[in-house]
Amino acid sequence: PGKRNATSCRWLGSTPVIARVRIYDSEGRPVRTLTGSEYVTGTGSFVWNGYDDRGRKAPIGIYIILLDAVDASGTEAISAKGVVVVAGRL
Repeated sequence: PGKRNATSCRWLGSTPVIARVRIYDSEGRPVRTLTGSEYVTGTGSFVWNGYDDRGRKAPIGIYIILLDAVDASGTEAISAKGVVVVAGRL
């Protein structure tokens, strides 16, 4: 109880979008690309297991989740940010 080995996020939309989800460390360096310009039908989700693009466990710290999306016609873009903490046992 109380332990989670991954973080997940879901978004709800009414129109199809092309979405990209990336993880950055607290210094703004890219850590992981979870989705790379994928077409989703308005509702989407992702899970980050705490590993970087090279398959290494991310160090303890604060990470920024960035979602960029554009509608199918390319006329409307949105961005959303979130924060997740990778922690260890005390």
